[in-house]
Amino acid sequence: MKGYLSFLRQNAQWLGAGFLMIFMSGIAQTSFVAIFAGEIRGEFGLSHGQWGGIYSLATALSAALMLTFGGVADRFATRGLGTFVLLGMALSCLLLSLSGGLVMLAVSIFLLRFLGLGMASHVALVATGRWFSRTRGKAVAVVMAGFAFAEATLPVPFAAALLHTDWRLLWQIVAGLVLVGALLLPLVLRGERIPVGDEVAGEQTGMEGRHWRRGDALRHYLFWLMVPSIVVLPASISAFFFQQVHYAGVAGIPHVALVALFPPFTIVLTLFSFAWGWALDRWGTGPLFPWSLLPGALGFAIFAAGSGIGAVALGMLCIAVSFASQETLRAAFWPEFYGTRHLGSIKAVSTALLVLGTAIGPGMSGVLIDLGVGIRTQFGAAVLMFLFASAAMKIGLGRARRRLPAAA
Repeated sequence: MKGYLSFLRQNAQWLGAGFLMIFMSGIAQTSFVAIFAGEIRGEFGLSHGQWGGIYSLATALSAALMLTFGGVADRFATRGLGTFVLLGMALSCLLLSLSGGLVMLAVSIFLLRFLGLGMASHVALVATGRWFSRTRGKAVAVVMAGFAFAEATLPVPFAAALLHTDWRLLWQIVAGLVLVGALLLPLVLRGERIPVGDEVAGEQTGMEGRHWRRGDALRHYLFWLMVPSIVVLPASISAFFFQQVHYAGVAGIPHVALVALFPPFTIVLTLFSFAWGWALDRWGTGPLFPWSLLPGALGFAIFAAGSGIGAVALGMLCIAVSFASQETLRAAFWPEFYGTRHLGSIKAVSTALLVLGTAIGPGMSGVLIDLGVGIRTQFGAAVLMFLFASAAMKIGLGRARRRLPAAA
């Protein structure tokens, strides 16, 4: 514990900056935006399918834009770029509160998802991957705790306030909150960081002792064997949170009881983020990654077969374990296997795929429900996808680990 506290003190500004940006990205997560779904659908006269379609299309477009703009994390200092992203995110929240028609609603959701879910988390994790090397796992775990903190502190009070306050006013409050974050970031982050003990200029090489460019990475087998793991978890979790009201009825529990499980979910998420971070620094991503999705597979198997608050709670806790692993391990995987020089450009593709997954989940789940495919059946199919993704990672990482520099 003393060593951990010393680590936090010595790296407070970099860890604090990453934590702040990840916390702000929580506002763009489906679990938060979905709180306002009923009010938005009611005011704009949207069905479940229409609202899901707008949300999924806006998210998919933001994923496409990440491919173009994700590389800016390689060219601009985190201090200025992060501040710009948060200012844009505050503006998107304000636009959402002022939406008078479907076009403005769609545009504001697109900007919120692109800047919040996409760029804010992307910039934070690229910077963390570049700032830290020997303690990268520990650093990513601390930074990712910002997401868990957002999940624990934002949904419940805003859901309660929505009972007595207009949803538009609440989004203006959210815009003010993000604006405060944008003003705090340059005060917290005073400069860039070079990892202690690394090679020239703090750069770290990947497989074959080289810095991989995005085109080279996209032509390499490992990238495509990792793709299922990048997509399946965000797609499945987004579907779960987006359909939380529907699933609560299927599972035989009140919706408020399911929402009450969010804080325990975030506690487990935080604890296992640190546990995965410790394991990452000890063994590296290669030996850990293939097993990281198995708790999530178990969680969705419980959702597919179980009923009652106990089963739902156990399923959510299993998913939290996998969710913690993916965010922590993936942030370290890219610099470890592909190097740090073009990290932002390569990771932009991963972030775009992740965002695309969050678009596929809500849209597809709603369409399938309309077609008569029950949510339990969908969760059962998710289990098979989790197992497939785990096998693909096992094959890819088993071969690629032999090509890492000896120091890794």
